[in-house]
Amino acid sequence: KDVVRLLRGIFVRLTEKSGLADVPELPTLLKALTHLTQTKPGFVGDDADIRLAQPEEELLSLIYHADRVGSLSYNYRCIQRAASSVRDRISIDMWRILCSLPPEDPYDPANPPTLSDVLALLNQRVLILAGFGGIATESMTRGHGWRFLDMGRKIERALNTIDLLLWTLKSPTQPESSLLEAILEIADSSMTYRRRYLSGVQAAPVLDLLIADETNPRSLVYQLLALREVIEHLPHDPSLATRAPEHRLILSLVTTVQLADIRELAQTDDGGRRRQLDEFLSMLHQDVPILAEAISHHYLSHLQTSRQLAGTDDGIENALRRHAHDHL
Repeated sequence: KDVVRLLRGIFVRLTEKSGLADVPELPTLLKALTHLTQTKPGFVGDDADIRLAQPEEELLSLIYHADRVGSLSYNYRCIQRAASSVRDRISIDMWRILCSLPPEDPYDPANPPTLSDVLALLNQRVLILAGFGGIATESMTRGHGWRFLDMGRKIERALNTIDLLLWTLKSPTQPESSLLEAILEIADSSMTYRRRYLSGVQAAPVLDLLIADETNPRSLVYQLLALREVIEHLPHDPSLATRAPEHRLILSLVTTVQLADIRELAQTDDGGRRRQLDEFLSMLHQDVPILAEAISHHYLSHLQTSRQLAGTDDGIENALRRHAHDHL
């Protein structure tokens, strides 16, 4: 859903403005889209300048081409496949919502959709995905199946928030206010920001809202705190004297984010880059997947080789050392 929101933010700007000159934040959003979807070269590889000047063809490919890994249609197909494998565990209403999300949308290269048509489609997709998430939250019993689903959603949202901020704000464009407004819109936090801050949009309060605000359901720390609570309810071996690896790592991640100095992260150097923000988010981008891997190895992998276990343990220990060094 976060990628759909990013695409929607891009198409809103394409339909409302007459050209790239009127949307200085658009190239940054397009490059972030390529990084979030892992669909390189996209807007960052060879001939990226050509695609940035005329982004429609690449954007349509990211929406409609079901055989392209990372596209929306590809992800829809994966959702349908996963849902079909657990059909007996999905309620009728959840299944109806999934059926309203076709595995791929019809696309005719000879008669491509208009920008307004695509925007309407993306608005519909946001509502469908939000509806599915809402029914899952309201209807599923809080067993271990629910906990693993919830952890997956929290980890995915945390990573998407990290990547969105990393690829848009580490080397900000000027003027930055339009880019910050776009980030708030994509993160569904514009209303919260306007209610809380009476001044114009600035980098430090935006980062505070999306990284460190424990009351904002869209913030990074909110996802990590929710993950910590779920992990604490997972079964553990009472005979072990130490905390489980995933428990140690989530505590370290939460502490790192809570102790972050947002004003320092928002500062730019002489070259206009936010090096501290880059290092901070890059570390989190590396360590949150290690947390997911640790949970998977502990609870979901029944057959593992000793090399896999060693690699996972090494990754966790390296992550913990990075966070310990950062705290010092």
